[in-house]
Amino acid sequence: TIMKTYFVFIVCLFFVFTKQLLAQQKSNYQWVIVPQFNILNGQQITSTSIHLNTGIANNKNQYTIGVGIDYYVYRTVPIIAEYKHFIGNKKNKPFVYAGLGYNVAWLFDSQKKQTWNWGSPSTFADYSNGFTYQFGIGYAVLIKNKKGVLFNLGFSNKSLTENTSSWVFNGTNSVLMPSSKKFDLNRLAIGIAYIL
Repeated sequence: TIMKTYFVFIVCLFFVFTKQLLAQQKSNYQWVIVPQFNILNGQQITSTSIHLNTGIANNKNQYTIGVGIDYYVYRTVPIIAEYKHFIGNKKNKPFVYAGLGYNVAWLFDSQKKQTWNWGSPSTFADYSNGFTYQFGIGYAVLIKNKKGVLFNLGFSNKSLTENTSSWVFNGTNSVLMPSSKKFDLNRLAIGIAYIL
């Protein structure tokens, strides 16, 4: 699909870019691993997500790509490429961030819509993958060698599509009518991460 092609392109571009940065002798970039926990607050519920990101960083910039589990409304697996820019030269400093990625539907059975058809077995809806993006601000409390704690506050969105089919009587006989509904879920994200 177009979304999968687009995501593969982003991942390939990320690794080519990071390889070029690391090849520069004066870039001062090093590999980092960044586990993160978020509280997600939206119109429907308050929930959580966990992420594990890896990439490169120096005193000013951090480029990572990672995977997580997002429990907001529907359980999904976000795969996100993210950029952080640190402001100032002090060890503890603010930063801004933005990320874009692919949102893989991985629902619990209890979260799937169930359709009851008269005289036929009930069926569960299918769910298609979507996109995810995020942006916001944060504050870094660094110890040494670019390691430390990150606090962030921002906006987060994920999307997925619900696909269902139901039998409809058209006056003569019953026909199976497919339908789909796209969900765009907006949330306020409050997070804490640690740069390893």
